[in-house]
This record gives sequence, C-alpha cells and structure tokens, in this order.
Amino acid sequence: MEKAGHGGYALILMEMHIPVMNDLKATHAIRPLPGMPALPIPSLPATTYD
Repeated sequence: MEKAGHGGYALILMEMHIPVMNDLKATHAIRPLPGMPALPIPSLPATTYD
C-alpha cells in the first residue's frame, strides 16, 4: 500500500490470499488514497491450495 500511495499506476493486480490482510481489506485501504478511487483493482488467485 505504501507504493500505491505514490500513484502512477493504471492498474493494481491484487492477490486474493494475502497472509496478513485479505484482498478486500487491502482494496478498502487503497481506495481513499489520492487518485485511487477509480483505479481498477482486480483480485486474482496467484496460488493453488490442495
């Protein structure tokens, strides 16, 4: 989120299974940052679990 706060992104790909903070909490934390309310943030699974 620190890097997102600096801006300059056209898209942020979000990992669904973040160990410390889930994808929804991370997206909600990014949205209030300057320039982020309309930024696309798709959430994708990057890993598989058996």
